[in-house]
Amino acid sequence: MRTERYVTSENIKKKTEYWLTEIHAVAKDRPHIKPHRNTTALVVVDMINYFVHPDAKAYLPATEAILPTIRLLVETARSLEMPVIYTQHCNTPQNAGAMGRFFGSWIECGSESQITDRLEVTPADTVIRKHTYDAFFETSLQGILERSGIRQLIVSGVMTHLCCETTARSAFVRGFDVLVPVDSVAANLENLHLSALKTMAAGVARVTDSMELIDELTT
Repeated sequence: MRTERYVTSENIKKKTEYWLTEIHAVAKDRPHIKPHRNTTALVVVDMINYFVHPDAKAYLPATEAILPTIRLLVETARSLEMPVIYTQHCNTPQNAGAMGRFFGSWIECGSESQITDRLEVTPADTVIRKHTYDAFFETSLQGILERSGIRQLIVSGVMTHLCCETTARSAFVRGFDVLVPVDSVAANLENLHLSALKTMAAGVARVTDSMELIDELTT
């Protein structure tokens, strides 16, 4: 898989401004969806060793830049008693299905599918194992959200154009409002990252930055 270090901790602020300018052109007429702390959950998608560990075969350099932002979102959610839900992708030969055929391999359940220790998962958090892009497909996610009275999701993690976008679309068709902070999602290539953000902004999500969401949640 080809990768770029298209965003770093040094340039993420400028990159965020650039991405939001590009996104505004396709989403300027969309209504403003404001998150509410009592009905919003944070979903952290697949921040697992397979993508985050520097020695992993599918390491995404862009995760270095988004990790601090995700940690800040997690800390904010916990301080507001909002649910924090992590997804953990892995496959077996039996459930790899089309994904296994498309890529010719899969993420094995084990150490490479573990959530990175650079994010602290607590007993209060929920961890959901999934086996395809969509975090709702054949998982308990929808039931967990409905029982908690959740109507809005903040989607973060990797990859922007695969699991994050698919989960965002799946949430939307299930009736959830979706919010995606551009500085807390990442892909292997910037053009894939930005194109996915544009398509989400055009049809299924409010695409913004993490600090704006945090300010709205805490004021």
